[in-house]
Amino acid sequence: MGKKRILVVDDNVEVARSLSKILSAEYNVDTYYDSREAMVAVLAGKYDCVISDGEMPFMSGPTLMQQVLLQRPDMKDRFVFHTGAFFAIVTALSGVGSAQVLNKPASKIRLLEAVDRVVT
Repeated sequence: MGKKRILVVDDNVEVARSLSKILSAEYNVDTYYDSREAMVAVLAGKYDCVISDGEMPFMSGPTLMQQVLLQRPDMKDRFVFHTGAFFAIVTALSGVGSAQVLNKPASKIRLLEAVDRVVT
């Protein structure tokens, strides 16, 4: 069996690259800096986990999740949010669904544990 596929989306290029670097040792990672492009990729592809910033231009992380779930309900338990706005994202998720939310900057161990819980 091949490596699990992870999509990382964060409008901060340095953060997105850092997350991708950490995850690429164990997973196949696709990285996006625009939530709209990430949504197209999630809808078209097969991802085991989506790691999203909470607040991004054009579409927030919870809105991204909501839009994806309208067309891909199988992605329901596949989101992890990595954000500096922890409570705002938890509140925004209340009407969308459940997801793991990590405060920025999350440690490598916390990030890998969160992803492992999603993909296993």
